[in-house]
Amino acid sequence: MRPPLIGVATHCDLLEPKRADLHLPESQDPAELQEKLRHVEAVERQLREKLRSRPELRGELVSVLGVSTYLSWRPDGSIRSDERWRLGELAQVLFRELPEQGRLVLARVTRVRTLQEELATTLTRAMASLCMGVAVVPIPVADIIPITSAQLSLIAGIGWISGRQLDLKASGEFLTALGVNVGAAFALREAARALVKFVFPGAGNVVSGAVAFAGTLAIGTAARAYFLRGVSAEEAHRLYQATRSSAEAHPEHALSEG
Repeated sequence: MRPPLIGVATHCDLLEPKRADLHLPESQDPAELQEKLRHVEAVERQLREKLRSRPELRGELVSVLGVSTYLSWRPDGSIRSDERWRLGELAQVLFRELPEQGRLVLARVTRVRTLQEELATTLTRAMASLCMGVAVVPIPVADIIPITSAQLSLIAGIGWISGRQLDLKASGEFLTALGVNVGAAFALREAARALVKFVFPGAGNVVSGAVAFAGTLAIGTAARAYFLRGVSAEEAHRLYQATRSSAEAHPEHALSEG
């Protein structure tokens, strides 16, 4: 299977009218900006037609995009000029066409927020569903360790996507910042959840699964806000509490969103 082909036209900032800045559309003369965008479209059209004229490439072409990559620095390392334009869109196209393994690295390297959020959301939903599946198994108490490990791994994974390198200890410290004690209090809370299976056999498994799903979903939501959006630990804690309460009160909505 041949890889998909993406045509990229660089240096669109050099197209006429040169003084119209594509990266600052709100401060440009509307007529000149539209003229420049028409020139970008013309370049994209020409590149698309040229690539499609090659029989060996025609079937592999998935997108053609004009961008600007101009960026210059002063001798002291500060940015002199930044005329980058549509690189986020290019990253999204690459993200869509890359295999699953490459998407993780792309999201981490490019730091495009939309890609990071998409991956972190997918990871959160997968882990929440995994924890729910573990919790509904009728083995009381024995599910505490794998669920806790999965939740710590979820935090480490979201941290990695954001560009940080977190171990399980650092993930545990983040849980503590959320007000979730990974030590005795956390174990007791999880034990109480697991023991529901004893008190309400059958139905207790469903309750236990819903609680595990809500807790993991809330942890992932708080981690995304903290690591990807830069909210404070206090705000992440409030988001954790609100998400957990909402998911536990309306599990059908949480499950459909997850």
